[in-house]
Amino acid sequence: MFKLPSPLSSLVHALVRARRGWLLLATGLSVVLLGLSGLPSLLHARLEAAATGWLGRGVHVAQWRFNPLTLQLEARGLRVDGPVDGAPALLTVDRVAVNASLSSLWHRAPVLDALEIDSPWLAVSRTGEGRYDVDDLLARWLTPTATSPGPAPRYAVHNVRIRDGRLRFDDRPARQVHELTAFELGLPRLATLAADDVRLRVEPRLHFLLDGSAVDGAGGLLPFAQEREGELTLAWHGVSLAKWRPYWPASWPVRPVGGRVDLDLTMGFRSPVSGTPDLSLRGRLALDDVALETGAGRPLLSWQSLRLQLQEVQPLARQVHLASLDWRGARWTLGRDAQGRGPLGDSASPAKPASPANPPADASPGPDWSVRIDRVALDDHTLRWEDRSLRGAPVLLARQVRLTAQDLRWPWAATPLRLEGQGELAEEGGREPAGTWSVEGALGQGGSTLSARLQDWPLSQARAYLADTGARGWSGRLGRSEEHTSELPVTAT
Repeated sequence: MFKLPSPLSSLVHALVRARRGWLLLATGLSVVLLGLSGLPSLLHARLEAAATGWLGRGVHVAQWRFNPLTLQLEARGLRVDGPVDGAPALLTVDRVAVNASLSSLWHRAPVLDALEIDSPWLAVSRTGEGRYDVDDLLARWLTPTATSPGPAPRYAVHNVRIRDGRLRFDDRPARQVHELTAFELGLPRLATLAADDVRLRVEPRLHFLLDGSAVDGAGGLLPFAQEREGELTLAWHGVSLAKWRPYWPASWPVRPVGGRVDLDLTMGFRSPVSGTPDLSLRGRLALDDVALETGAGRPLLSWQSLRLQLQEVQPLARQVHLASLDWRGARWTLGRDAQGRGPLGDSASPAKPASPANPPADASPGPDWSVRIDRVALDDHTLRWEDRSLRGAPVLLARQVRLTAQDLRWPWAATPLRLEGQGELAEEGGREPAGTWSVEGALGQGGSTLSARLQDWPLSQARAYLADTGARGWSGRLGRSEEHTSELPVTAT
């Protein structure tokens, strides 16, 4: 019988044993993969039952998929039932995909490499004053539990992406429907687990349309560093004030009739380990074609455009610095009624909150607010004054008002406020030519210089206000120039 040499025999036996080992390993992996590939069918009923029990609403998934090679679990056709049988769904999602990470094993906490949510559509309705069709869900979530909450759960989710989201809010009492569409959100990381790199920079992205107006947000943050810092930008264009009029507080004496808002803001923040947090705002605010009315529904103020350029606003430090304020085409409707009340005299005033009888001992009022505006420009303003408390008083107009001011500060600073203005004074429907006025000068702590001129002002416009003097038949035109120089500082308290 042929017999292999001893070294060769040992090699053959080793190869056979190795082959058997690889076969056993392959067989084991096949069994594991087959088991994992059947995971959706095993967990299908359990996951839906658990979600239904937690929400108190029916939760359904049309299809589950699992890829054992990438550890991706995917749910398609997710649906959460409405408040009653036959009602439209509260939430539908085309696709939810999670990619599990093997690092969950050594972190002993769930770690996801990716979370993707495609086409989530949420529908919420306000059914009455303070009532919504999701009140049952809020009651379940907000009901306190007997057990203590314990420590926050440990987790890490990377590469969060939401695409094509939509929210429909049906405000039935106000007969308004608001829609948030084209919602896009990208977050590199959400976690309570410490990051491997504490200097990891997170750059979230946000985009959606709210009732047709575009909202875009972006940022760069260091949320895991010992000193947290970052910067966020927000752009919101074409916001209609008329759309939000039903939600304006009824106690406020003024409410918007129409207008459009454009906003471009950059918010920077820093939270040092020791010291005061810092928050700053920069950017631009524009309000165009705005109209305001009193609580009684009478016109009060309208304008064509208002532009605010924020140089730096620090709310925590109570400091406001505006680079410019440009206000054009304003129309003021002021006056008194027959009882002598002003334009807001018949409007409800908001109730002042009651101050505590015994404020906390450590309560500190903090620093006073300081305001600085480098440049103010008012152009083409018209003020209409109608005084019904005086018999025979004409309707007066201050029109074509232009006023510019530079270095406006509060409290007053050593830098003087420089101002210049002009306009016309006329009677509505009057036959006499309008009078004119102008003013120019500087005001400051070091003193003030001011010159004013009034030219060709018809005295007939003041006849009703001068009736108590006993003089009758006021007529003619007044012209006067004044110049005032003072070394006394201008102060304010």
